[in-house]
Amino acid sequence: MKIAFEVAVARYLISGVLILGFTLLAFGCGGGGDRSAQAVEWGVSRQVGPRQIRLVTEIDHCRGPTPTIERPVIEYSGKRVFIELLLTPQEDSDHGGCLLQLLGVQKTVTLKRDLDELVLLDSSTNPPERRWPDY
Repeated sequence: MKIAFEVAVARYLISGVLILGFTLLAFGCGGGGDRSAQAVEWGVSRQVGPRQIRLVTEIDHCRGPTPTIERPVIEYSGKRVFIELLLTPQEDSDHGGCLLQLLGVQKTVTLKRDLDELVLLDSSTNPPERRWPDY
């Protein structure tokens, strides 16, 4: 009877550990402070060429290196182009009493077709919002 109870407790503990492990794996290994890139809303700064456009986003910034925009995620669907800008996060800090400033970060994107044939949508929003051309 005592052995059966101990086996049941061991199975319960092992299954709990396995469930916890798989859950942590599914959520990025569960490390505190996820350092993955975050999608940010963007706007159009200006057209640079027939297939190039400069996108801009605004972020809160205090000190340290300027955050960078990773290679954008671009998906085509007919004449619609869904673009997601991913910002590399800064190191966590308490800002030490620093006053946050709004900082503009730009990224030039080259597309497969001429801009006059396309509609650009910001896929960081749900639903995606039209950014180019203006209505």
